[in-house]
Amino acid sequence: MVSSEKVPVPDRTHVKRWAKIRLRAGYVYIALALIFASPQLAWTVVGLVLILSGIAIRLIASATLVKDKVLCVDGIYALTRNPLYLGSALIGLGFAMLAALDWLLGVYVLILVPVYIRMIFIEERFLSQLHPAEFEQYRKAVPRFFPSFEIRKIRDTLNHERLVRSKELISALLFLVIAALILLIHRTWIPA
Repeated sequence: MVSSEKVPVPDRTHVKRWAKIRLRAGYVYIALALIFASPQLAWTVVGLVLILSGIAIRLIASATLVKDKVLCVDGIYALTRNPLYLGSALIGLGFAMLAALDWLLGVYVLILVPVYIRMIFIEERFLSQLHPAEFEQYRKAVPRFFPSFEIRKIRDTLNHERLVRSKELISALLFLVIAALILLIHRTWIPA
């Protein structure tokens, strides 16, 4: 992590407003998956792999991030500037696969993806104001979303206290409970 020069904290109002939109859209999406799912064994496996991968990425990112204090450029943040959103994208795609609903995948692509893309641009603009010099270098060196495939050490950047403070463990547990509920409620994936 690189510490930033002292600059006043930019207004976070726009970031917070879009974060609420992103969260509400995600809640509606998960509710649709929960209500209308029609799981099928092969898609269930694919969906669970994507959900678990997304959760793992989000947990690693949350255990690395020091929000607004320093620009995080180490660990998983050295592979992608937006690992939390990458994890969320995998989770969202995983729920579409788990639910085995074409129209839910359409909702994901037509509504959630644009909301998350907008959120990434808003947050990156905020970070460029909060850490002007460092963010420009970071932006040039690290891809925005799809990770680089360079081998880097992630383990040394993980911090248990940061992970607990981020409350990401609660989110991970909720995603797993929702996936389990989908499978329990809509038992269509079980062979007759």
